[in-house]
This record gives sequence, C-alpha cells and structure tokens, in this order.
Amino acid sequence: MNNKNTQNRLHAEESINRLMYVAGTLKNRQERILKAFEIGIQHYQILLLLERNLPEPLCAGDIKSRLPDRNPDLTRLIDKLERKGLVERKKWPGNMRKMAIRISNRGRYMMREIKPMMEMFYTQIRLQPEEAAHLESLINKLNLGD
Repeated sequence: MNNKNTQNRLHAEESINRLMYVAGTLKNRQERILKAFEIGIQHYQILLLLERNLPEPLCAGDIKSRLPDRNPDLTRLIDKLERKGLVERKKWPGNMRKMAIRISNRGRYMMREIKPMMEMFYTQIRLQPEEAAHLESLINKLNLGD
C-alpha cells in the first residue's frame, strides 16, 4: 500500500472514531433526558413514529423498518410501552395475526413533556441549516446499508 492510501485510511479511521465518540456522547445525553420518564431511546423512537403516524396505527413490521436500530427486540419494547399505558395494541382489521399499534393519550401527553427537553438538546448542538444538510450528506455517504 502506498503512502497516500495509508494516509487516507488513517484520516478515515480518525474520522470514524471521532464520529463514534460524538454519537456516544449524544446518545448518553438523550438517555439522561429520557431516564426521568423511565424509557429508553428506542422506546422514544417508537413513540415518535407512532405519534407522527397519527391517526393511523402502525404494525410491528412498519415500526421495525423505520427504526435506526435494525435489530431491536420490538416485542419486548412494545410490551414495556403497553404496560406503562403509552401505547395500545389491537388486532389489525382483516388480519387477525397482525397487531395495530397506536400511541395512547397517556403516551401523547408524555411526548408533550419530553419534546421541550429534546428541543433544547437539539438547540444545544448549534448546527446551522446548511451545516446540518452537509453533515447529513456526509453521513449518507457513510451509510453501508446494513
């Protein structure tokens, strides 16, 4: 391998390590916000998806395909949300094996409490719209399509 390839690999390695460090820091900050509500990031992401899809429910497959983590134990996550009264599950009309999952009124109320804290979290990042667009473009370039 020539010197230029070695330098490019080292720069990429440094960038990826830094990105992973920053991602970990951001995740830890989000977890601290959500801990007060006794839910995790994946629970929040599910509630956000369900809230955005109102008034229509989603099935488990739709939720799973839209989550950033492609391997969640979705049944366990939804079970916890249901036990806390944050989501409702019913049989999907016309398909008795499929479940219709919808955010409950209690879940919507909790999301109204969480959103100002999450807005403050995102505001603290201080990215200008063009910077955010550039960052998204770079992240898309890294997406390996797992």
